[in-house]
Amino acid sequence: MKKMLMSLACTCATAMAADKMDMVGNMVAVPTKVAFANFNKIFNLEDLKGTADEWQDGVADLQIQLQAKDAEIQKMDQELRKTVAALKNMEKSEVGSQEAREKRTQEAMKMQQEMQMAYQAFEQARVQGLQELFTKLTAKATKVADDLRKQQGWDGIIMSGLVSVDPKFDLTEQILQELNKSYAPEKKKREAAKAAANQKKNSETKK
Repeated sequence: MKKMLMSLACTCATAMAADKMDMVGNMVAVPTKVAFANFNKIFNLEDLKGTADEWQDGVADLQIQLQAKDAEIQKMDQELRKTVAALKNMEKSEVGSQEAREKRTQEAMKMQQEMQMAYQAFEQARVQGLQELFTKLTAKATKVADDLRKQQGWDGIIMSGLVSVDPKFDLTEQILQELNKSYAPEKKKREAAKAAANQKKNSETKK
């Protein structure tokens, strides 16, 4: 995910200028108005606090979707550990035939392969889910940034996670506010649906 974030960053740190003709036809350099926005702050996986609301909720939804797969992997891991422990006891105490021990070894190997496949499927689903969410919200953030650029008269906005800049040129908070504003109606629906589900659950528990 960090690579995706960094791929959006503009590494140009030099002053930008545009050439323009003066009254007598000479080329003169005209400073370009450039602002900055910290994409790492808007879409951060390590610390969701302070990031875009839709990003937080999207990551939370993805985690819920993956809970069943994670529980399945944990169960497979426990079964594998039991099988390996039983095999070690058989070898240590020389209980059972060589054929029985070989059969148990094959079972352990099969279980390990199945667990690895389940984990790979889990990781693939997690990465794909984050990529889809990130792509969707990046498009929204880009549009918000472009609207701010036009409204405030900036010539360009550099999206980066590694900049040190005067706060008056930093539009990160403004972009966050606009993203959250656009997501507010959907967030209210989510909260209402969650409250209704909790109320229904409590009612069923009382019965």
